[in-house]
Amino acid sequence: LLSYPHVHFPRGGVFFDLGSGLGKFVVDAAILVGARRAVGVELSSLRFNMGCATFSKIEGTLRKSGKGSLDTRRIELHRGDMLQTQLEELQHADVVYVASLCFRPAMMKELQNMLVRRLRAGTRVVSLRRFPQPDTSKEAPANLNFVAKLRAVMDWNDPA
Repeated sequence: LLSYPHVHFPRGGVFFDLGSGLGKFVVDAAILVGARRAVGVELSSLRFNMGCATFSKIEGTLRKSGKGSLDTRRIELHRGDMLQTQLEELQHADVVYVASLCFRPAMMKELQNMLVRRLRAGTRVVSLRRFPQPDTSKEAPANLNFVAKLRAVMDWNDPA
């Protein structure tokens, strides 16, 4: 997904996954597309703890194999509410991913408002659902612009 032309993820860029689950996409961003920094925010303590345990296993395996270690300074998982996250680094994101498939319209609107306030112009937001239609009045703040619809294969596995 990060290699799609419309997503335009720059090598050495900053990636955020809001609602990151086990952190698989966070690891993919760092290892497969060379994110300088890949950050996940997950509300569920179960998924957060499982993701942290998996990160530790990956690092241990790399150390034992003698093939180096995972640069854990560039891969982070934070436990918390994506709408309330106080990570100032979000403003430096090049791409923000949100697996919003099950979000209700009110949540999508709240997320849209938060992203408009916190992201710099030009940041790419990848969402599994479209955001609400923007307010086009002159008094309305800047908004997210729809660029393209992408088809991507997704797989979610039950963490249990």
